[in-house]
Amino acid sequence: MLFEQIISGLALGCVYALVALGFSLIYAAFRLPHFAQGDILMLGAVFGLIATRLIGLYFIPVLAVTILVVGLVGILLERIVYRKIINSAMGPKIICTVTVGILFQSLVLVFWGGRPQTFPKEGFSSLALTIGDRQFPPAYLFIFGVTIILVFLLSIILLRTKLGLGMRATAYSHELSELMGINTNVTLMATFGLGAGLAGAAGLLIGQLIVVSYFMGVVIGLKGFVAAVIGGFGNIPGALAGGLILGLIENLGAGFISSG
Repeated sequence: MLFEQIISGLALGCVYALVALGFSLIYAAFRLPHFAQGDILMLGAVFGLIATRLIGLYFIPVLAVTILVVGLVGILLERIVYRKIINSAMGPKIICTVTVGILFQSLVLVFWGGRPQTFPKEGFSSLALTIGDRQFPPAYLFIFGVTIILVFLLSIILLRTKLGLGMRATAYSHELSELMGINTNVTLMATFGLGAGLAGAAGLLIGQLIVVSYFMGVVIGLKGFVAAVIGGFGNIPGALAGGLILGLIENLGAGFISSG
């Protein structure tokens, strides 16, 4: 029982960690707690389901399309909305992010419908995760594998590339970055694109375990925010650890104390 709860908690924590990573990236660049992050996760689940129906049960192409489309949504959101309020006070910024989240929910409700839907029952794989004599849903394989790969790629981008250097410098100071010749507009777009892409991937992954609906991202987004707070805003390793800790606490608490 304990072992199953730990594995399930880690799988859930990986999803929270991806959302928290997006929160941390965006906060570091914009000083903006992006409360629409959960609704961007919801867009990832919706686009992933649409891509599955168009492409078929091919996980890697569906994941690539989902990250690309949701990342583009994040870039457009930064260009059209958030760049105009980057120097505003915190209160208007927070109200703006909540409004964006409600807008995404309303658009999905109007154009996609309010009826919860699920991914095909056969899933992307019939190969279950087997540890010892215990079997877990195949979705756990994708959750663990994708999280490890995305965190590794994010680390390479931030630590080994010129873009990552620009993102870290911009997070430290916009003014100093511009004086050093860094194009902060590009780095801010890239930051938002990466943050949204991570949330989109998380939406596709969690969509394998729960129903997909226009309202699904609200609670998950808040939990991702909590994970980012646990790890410290702007702290990438901390966001990852915060997500895993929160997932474990939630699952173990529900299993051994009460789901309420």
